Amino acid sequence: MENVEPGWRRDARGLWLLAGLVFALTLLVYLRSLGNGFTNWDDEVYVTENPFLGVPSLASLKAVFTSFYFTEYLPVHLLSFFPDRLLWGFAPFGYHLTSVLLHSFDAALVYVLLARLVGAGGIALLGALWFGLHPMQVESVAWIAERKTVLSQAFLLAAFLAYESATRQPPLRRGCYAAALLLATLALLSKSTAVPLPLILVAYHLLLKRPRVGLTAPFFVLAGAASVTTMLSHSAAGAVLPSYYGGSLGATLITVPVLLVTYPAKLLLPVQLNAYYDARALGSVLQVRFLIALLGLAAILLLIRALLRANRTAVFGLAWFFLALLPVLNLVPIPILLAERFVYLPAVGVAILGASVASHLAAAWRQRAAKLERRVALLGCLGLALLAVLTISRIGIWHDSATLWRDTTRKSPRTPIPHINMGRAYRDAGLVDRAVAENKLALSSPVQLEQAVTNLAMAYLKRRQPEKAVAALRRFLATQPQNTGAHITLATAYLQTHLSTKAAAEILTALQINPQTRGASNNLAVAYLQLNLPKKAEPHLRAALRARPLYPAAQVNLGVALVRQGELARALPELRKGLHDQPGNANGHTYLAAAYLGLGRGDKSAAASLRSLSLHESNAVAYTNLAKTRLPRREIDRAILETLRALRLRPTFAPARTYRGVAYLTRGLVEKAVNDFQIALRADPSSLDARANLGVAYLRLGAFEAALAEFRTVARQNPGNPVAHTNLGLAYLNLNHLSKAAAELAVARWLDPAVAAARELEVALRQRLGKGG
Repeated sequence: MENVEPGWRRDARGLWLLAGLVFALTLLVYLRSLGNGFTNWDDEVYVTENPFLGVPSLASLKAVFTSFYFTEYLPVHLLSFFPDRLLWGFAPFGYHLTSVLLHSFDAALVYVLLARLVGAGGIALLGALWFGLHPMQVESVAWIAERKTVLSQAFLLAAFLAYESATRQPPLRRGCYAAALLLATLALLSKSTAVPLPLILVAYHLLLKRPRVGLTAPFFVLAGAASVTTMLSHSAAGAVLPSYYGGSLGATLITVPVLLVTYPAKLLLPVQLNAYYDARALGSVLQVRFLIALLGLAAILLLIRALLRANRTAVFGLAWFFLALLPVLNLVPIPILLAERFVYLPAVGVAILGASVASHLAAAWRQRAAKLERRVALLGCLGLALLAVLTISRIGIWHDSATLWRDTTRKSPRTPIPHINMGRAYRDAGLVDRAVAENKLALSSPVQLEQAVTNLAMAYLKRRQPEKAVAALRRFLATQPQNTGAHITLATAYLQTHLSTKAAAEILTALQINPQTRGASNNLAVAYLQLNLPKKAEPHLRAALRARPLYPAAQVNLGVALVRQGELARALPELRKGLHDQPGNANGHTYLAAAYLGLGRGDKSAAASLRSLSLHESNAVAYTNLAKTRLPRREIDRAILETLRALRLRPTFAPARTYRGVAYLTRGLVEKAVNDFQIALRADPSSLDARANLGVAYLRLGAFEAALAEFRTVARQNPGNPVAHTNLGLAYLNLNHLSKAAAELAVARWLDPAVAAARELEVALRQRLGKGG
C-alpha cells in the first residue's frame, strides 16, 4: 500500500525551478486581470465599504478576530486585505495583484504536490499548468471578493504537503505535523469550504500510505469547530438558512448526480462559462438529465474499479475531487446550486488523476514509441495554449460590473440576480431608466424577489420618484410582511423624503421581526436625528456600536447626536474616530467643524468645513460653519459670501440667515440684519442665536421694548448663559429700569465674572447712576 517515493528529493533544485516556471507562466496569463476594477458583487462589502479597512489599526485588527462579518467568521480572509489597503488605498490594481500572486502560488504548489505523487518532470508541469491556466479558475481569481478561495487553497495545499512530509516515513516528524495543523487552521479561517481536508487525508492514508488514520483526528476537530463557527456566525447575523433547491432534500439528492457530472464536463470542455448559472433542481428521476448523469457516474465507478488495481494515485485524485465537492453539493443548503468557484479545490484532484494516468501511460510508451510520447507532449502544450487564450478572454468579462452582468444576463436571461446587479451597475452609472428596466426583469421571477424590489426602489429614489419606491415596497410587504430588508429599504425611502416618523416605525417593525437586522439601530437613530431627538438617537447608536465595534457610520452619527445635544467635548472623539475609518463622510466633517467652532477652535473648524465641501459641495451647513469661522477674524465679506452659498442651497436655513445677519450688523446694515434674523426665527423659532442677535439689532435701532422681549425669551430658555443676562440688563438700562439692570448684571457676574459685556454694562450702569466710570 506504500507508494514508491518519487525522485523529487534527489533534484530539489530542479523541482523549485519548475515550480517557479509554473508560477511565472500563470502570472503572465493573468496580467490582464490587473487592469480590472471592482465589481458590485460583494467587492464593496469586503473592500470599499468594509469598516475594518477604513484605516488599518490595532482596534480593527482586534475586531477582525473577535467579530462575525457578513454572516461569516473568516478573519484570515479579511486580514489579507489590510496590506492592500496600506499599499494601494482603494485602487483595485493592488487587490487584483494580490489575488493573482496567490493563484500563481497555488499553481506552483500544485506542481510540488504532483511531483511528490507522480514524479517531477514534464507531466507534473503540464498538470500544474492545466490547473493554473484553466478558464474555470478565473472567477476565483478575477473576483476580488472571492479571494477567500485562492487564499484558503494556498494554506490547504501547504497543509497537505506538510502533513505528507510529516508522515512519509516513521517516526512522525512533529515539526511538519504541527505546521500542517497550523496551516489547516489558517485554511479554515480563510474559507469554510476547506472542511474536507481531513477526509482527503484519510483517503491519502487508505490509498497511498499505511493506514495511520488516527493522525487525522485533530484535523477533524478543527473542521468540526469551523463548521460550528459557521453556523454561529449565520445565527448571530440573523441569517436564515437557505431552503433546498426544488423545495426538499429529495429534489436536491436527485440533482446531485447532475452536479457531479457537470463539473467534470466543464473542466474537460470549458465553454459557455458563466458567473451565475441558471441551475435548477430536478423534479423527477425520470428526467433525461438525471438518466444521463447516472450513466456518467456509472462510467466513473467503472473507471475507479479499473484504476484501483493499476493506479491507486489516480483513484486518490478522484477521491480528492469528489470529497472537495461535498460542501458545495447543497446537502447542507447554500444559496447557489452551481458555480465555477466551487471547482477550484476539486480541480486539484483532476490534476492528480490526469498526471498519474499520463505518467502510467508514459512509462508504457517509453518502452515502445518515444515519438508518440513527444507528440502527446506537443498536443498537451497546444491544449494549454488554448486554455490560456480562453482564460485571458474570460478575464476581460470581469473588467467591471457592467461588462460582467451584461455577459451574465445574456447567458442566464431568466435568472434574477444578474438583472438585479446589472440594474445596480446602471444606477451607479446614472442610467436610472435602464436600472429600473433591469430590476423589473428581475421581478418577473419569484426567486430573490426581495433584492429585486429593494433595488428597484433604490433606482426610483435616485430618479427622484420616492412615491414609486414607497408604492413598490408597500406592494411587496403586503405579500411578505416579515421581510426585514424591505422594511429597512422603505425606511430609507422615508428618510430621504424626511418622513422620519414613518421611517422610525418601519425600522422598529424590522427590529421586532429580527432584533439582529443589520443597520437597523443606526437607521433608527438617523430617523430620530431628523426628528431633532438626539437624546433618543444616542442609545440606539451605542447599541449599534456594541454589536459592531467598528461601525464608522454609527460612530459619526453618535458624534452628530452629541453635537446636537451641545456635548461638544464628548462629540469630538466620536467624530474623529468615525472619520478616521470613514474619511469620505461629508456630514461627519460638517459636524466636526461645528464641534470645533463651539469649542473656540476656529482654524480647525474651517479646515473641517473645507474638507466637507470638497466631498459634497451642496452642503449648506458646511458653508454656514465656514462663515462663522470668518466672523471672529473680521473677514466679513468672505463670511457673507459663504452664507450666500448656503442660502442658495437652503433659502430659509436659520443658521445661515443668522450669521449673515451678524455680518450685516458688523457692517452697520442693521435693517438687513433684522430681516435675516426674522426669517431665521420663522424657519426655526427655537434658534436662540437668531433671537439674541435680533435683540442686539433692535437695540441698535432704538427699539428697546422689542429688544427687551427678545432678550427675556433668550434668558428664560437659557438661564445659565451670562451673555443672555447681560443683554437683558442692557435692555433694562436703555429703558431706564436701573434696578432690574443691576439685578441682571449681578446674575451675569455670578455666572461668569470674566464676561467682557458684563463689565461694559457695569460701567454704563454706574454712569447712569452718577457714580462715574
